[in-house]
Amino acid sequence: MMLLNKNYLPIFLKIEVFNKASEDYIKRIQDIIRPEIINKIKWHQSQNHTVVIISASVSNWIKPWAKTMNIEKVLATEIATIDDLIVGTFSTANCYGQEKVNRLLVEFPNRAEYILYAYGDSAGDKELLALSDHPTFIS
Repeated sequence: MMLLNKNYLPIFLKIEVFNKASEDYIKRIQDIIRPEIINKIKWHQSQNHTVVIISASVSNWIKPWAKTMNIEKVLATEIATIDDLIVGTFSTANCYGQEKVNRLLVEFPNRAEYILYAYGDSAGDKELLALSDHPTFIS
């Protein structure tokens, strides 16, 4: 039996089981990512830009797909575990809204020293897009 908390995260599920399910989720992500986003990622990579995914989704879901795209940096919500069991809470703040900006600036603090392209498709991307030199909202 699996219990879910208010954030719909399984409680007391082994992290390795969750990580395996996350690997299987790659196909789902490939199905929902718009082709123009894939093209943008590839263009930025061809320009030797650092590509970072900043997401409110849990990192376990995003990192396996990011790896297939040769994206090394994922800033996302982290789930809490105790003794390799998911306990149903986050170990970090939800990477949504202002938290996306906070995480970016921790990783890349010298904001005046780089040009920032940002792409978003939800209300949770508003603050990051506002910070960006080249914001793109995808509807």
